[in-house]
Amino acid sequence: MDASAKRMLTDFTYLKDFSGNDQDFIKEMICLFIDNTPRELNSLKKNVHDENWDEVYKIAHTLKTSISFMGIKSIQKEVLEVEQNAKDLVNLNEIGKKVNIISSTCFAAIEELKGILKAF
Repeated sequence: MDASAKRMLTDFTYLKDFSGNDQDFIKEMICLFIDNTPRELNSLKKNVHDENWDEVYKIAHTLKTSISFMGIKSIQKEVLEVEQNAKDLVNLNEIGKKVNIISSTCFAAIEELKGILKAF
């Protein structure tokens, strides 16, 4: 299978609509995602480990917006569940597993985005 047939993790439909297809804005948002998301994911994992659910909720809330902007639809459900479960203090034993899925998908999306940036 060649690279063009590979299913993309990201989708810029929302970002293009939001920005009026402003390429500079889109590039800036991609750079922010690449720069900020690893830090947020590391903090999310640490706070899950420390059972600091208020911080988990806040970080998941921030990630929800970033993931929506980048159109990473495959993990939107997991991010929403982490956010809501941490806020409501329910199903806390499931959060770590969901965070691992979110993290691995985001890191794969970051690699994809780095390739897209080269084409800008």
